[in-house]
Amino acid sequence: MSSKMDRMRLDIRSTNCDIPADERQRMETWISDLNDRLEGVGTSALFVRISFHPQSNDFNAELKLRTPHGTFKSRVKNEYLDSAMAKSFESLTAQVEADGGHRKPTEEGAIEDRRALLERRFTNDVHADDGPLAQAVLAGDYQTFRNIISGYEDWLNRRVGRLIQRDPDAQLDVGNQFRISDVVEETYLQAFESFLHRPHNISLHEWLERLIDPALRALRQNREEEEEAVSYARTVRQARI
Repeated sequence: MSSKMDRMRLDIRSTNCDIPADERQRMETWISDLNDRLEGVGTSALFVRISFHPQSNDFNAELKLRTPHGTFKSRVKNEYLDSAMAKSFESLTAQVEADGGHRKPTEEGAIEDRRALLERRFTNDVHADDGPLAQAVLAGDYQTFRNIISGYEDWLNRRVGRLIQRDPDAQLDVGNQFRISDVVEETYLQAFESFLHRPHNISLHEWLERLIDPALRALRQNREEEEEAVSYARTVRQARI
């Protein structure tokens, strides 16, 4: 753990199961990331409860984070311990990100500055279909399209988190059914598929924001089909030529 962890009090307990050493290492990474996001907030406390239920043969990962800004909770059940913990930590982190109260102005400003730079870079794409994004779409090259537009990642993650925070049903789905990153990837997929038909009178970031809700609905209504598409998209994006 980082030396900065003294600002977060930890209480980790397990019932009917042991947490393997490799899983504890992954958990330390998730906790460290969460701790970094809370820099400047003050002392916080994270309660981790891991339990195994023999009757249902699944693991329950329950997290509760107390901060000066409020309390955040997540709980995920899964037949695999790693999946239960990963999704529970991702849900909790998304809640903290969506809350926004912890974020330093300089970080918020840096994200918006990066988005503004991208907008200027793609101004030609907004008005004519002859830019690098359009060329990638015409070539059917999702990997190139995704790499070019990936600069919106931080901004898009925040927008997705805030949208989910306003939707109680979506909050339940995050962790149990899909992850924040799945919604982001589905948004990029929808952008790739509809890029040549997008409205030209709005900026790229406004257009991407409009695609979040359809992406969320697609994941909730056709979960297996869309998760398969998202998984394939990630495989294509991460492929090395």
